[in-house]
Amino acid sequence: MGGRVGTEAATLTPVRREPNTRHVPLSLLQARFARDHGRTMESNLRGQYFEANHEIPEPQAATLWFTYAQENGIDVARAISLWEDAATPEGGRSRETIAGCGIRIVPPER
Repeated sequence: MGGRVGTEAATLTPVRREPNTRHVPLSLLQARFARDHGRTMESNLRGQYFEANHEIPEPQAATLWFTYAQENGIDVARAISLWEDAATPEGGRSRETIAGCGIRIVPPER
């Protein structure tokens, strides 16, 4: 037996990660979002963002949302998609989801 203890289990039982269990550092998440969506957010998504009925800047609201999303196992791509959709007039369901972290979004009027 010697050095073979435990090796059979490792080869017979593959490790499976659930899609929502990936841990991404918040700073990396924010950097990806800014890199991929910074210009789009600035030019197309000019809604208003509120925490406890006080208007806050979009970057502050985004930080709150992405922190909440990460802490609650929401996939990075899904969190970004919800955030972008919530800032559109058609994104009512996404706004409801984001409201779970205490952020209310009032989308721009078309």
